[in-house]
Amino acid sequence: MIGGCDSGSQKALDFLTDHDSNVVVLAQRPMIIAREKTTLTSSEALKIIGESTSVCFALKGGLPLQEATVMDREFAAAMNGARVEVVIELTTHKRISLDQPLMAWNMSGNILKSGELSACASTSCSSQLPIGAEVSRIDVSSDPGLFVQGVYWSSERGPLENAPTTHDGSAALTSRSTCPVSTRTD
Repeated sequence: MIGGCDSGSQKALDFLTDHDSNVVVLAQRPMIIAREKTTLTSSEALKIIGESTSVCFALKGGLPLQEATVMDREFAAAMNGARVEVVIELTTHKRISLDQPLMAWNMSGNILKSGELSACASTSCSSQLPIGAEVSRIDVSSDPGLFVQGVYWSSERGPLENAPTTHDGSAALTSRSTCPVSTRTD
């Protein structure tokens, strides 16, 4: 399954369809995600603005979109059996583990110029991520080590997600998600 794709005209389309995104490059150059924890931070805000929020590892570029079985093979080869752990820490110090990364493909990459194949980790249920929160750090590790071309943060609010303003001026997301809402606090 392909997790997502975009094009060079994505920003214009976002504007026309009431789509918003927060994409921040965390590592612009090749690196190995090792067994030992690596902490990623940014001077730019890592905001959770919508239900589609991921930490993505760019695996390779120059890959045209192809039939699903070919893309699955390319992804499996690039992952080389790696089990990736991603834990985000909010500015409130709450830590949230993300699920194993899934395949994503971008026509115009966030790290690489085009045909970017990435492994993107997110939560299985978007309600686990509090809309409006900011991330202070991201801890990543992989067993075995995983060679990546770079790492980026992506959080998107789609047209089916309304963000009306509350009485205190903050955004209160109205979600169309079918995931159960958790009232658990850590």
